Amino acid sequence: MSNPTLGIKTKTLWAIGFVAYFIFLLLMMPATWMIHRIPSLSQHMSAVAGNLFEGQAQLRVQGRWADLWDHTQISWQFRPFYLLTGGLGFQLHLKNTALDTQGVAILGIR
Repeated sequence: MSNPTLGIKTKTLWAIGFVAYFIFLLLMMPATWMIHRIPSLSQHMSAVAGNLFEGQAQLRVQGRWADLWDHTQISWQFRPFYLLTGGLGFQLHLKNTALDTQGVAILGIR
């Protein structure tokens, strides 16, 4: 005779396994793959390395602001603490010959 609770436990374990797998895939997704899917970002970034949660790229800017922003290195690092406050937080660092600055960008409900 089969135990009906064993089937529920097995299904729950499979579901937890699939959720964990997809979270791992998201965490390890290359930033290059994501940036090339967003045309407005792929036009302005090159030499992308890392993943969505920690990486770096080089900005390509044309027009009025090219003198200041072109060839600026940008790096980012995900800050999970801001999830507790209802937002997504990233530590950003911008660096070129005239600029070297860093700060935190927070997206979310305030």
